[in-house]
Amino acid sequence: VAPAPQEEVYRELVRLLFVEGGRTLGEAVTDAELLAWTGGWADEDVLRAWVLLGDPASRLR
Repeated sequence: VAPAPQEEVYRELVRLLFVEGGRTLGEAVTDAELLAWTGGWADEDVLRAWVLLGDPASRLR
């Protein structure tokens, strides 16, 4: 998978977690993937590469 689409999903994840806040880690990963898919800047290969390892109910501060 090319790095550019991966970077866009990562940036969206960071924005959702630390700028908007209020989401669990699992919610933020799911929302970042959905925004990438509906925005058209990530394909199935990019989204398949994003696997959350850990507790999706975790919150970051």
